[in-house]
Amino acid sequence: MITVQLQVTHLGITFDVLGDYTRGTPDQTSGPPEACYEGEPSEFSATVIALEDCDGNLLPLLDPDVVEALEGLALEKADEQPAVGRSDNGPEDDGEPY
Repeated sequence: MITVQLQVTHLGITFDVLGDYTRGTPDQTSGPPEACYEGEPSEFSATVIALEDCDGNLLPLLDPDVVEALEGLALEKADEQPAVGRSDNGPEDDGEPY
């Protein structure tokens, strides 16, 4: 798990989202059956949600559905960035924030 900070837009509003991200692993579906396995999905959990240029954490004030939508958008964005939580050898946790 690593800490990432991303900007995501929801309902026309740009939010700064800080949270814990774990990159998933893909399914292994080729090769001998004993080498095949089901992958793991990526995970993201917001710890701070803020508006750009505003102080304060909005996370406790937001509707849970909005938080879920923002976490989903942040997860998609983190998954699109190849350097987040991955090395040439697969997922890693280097302990460094993104």
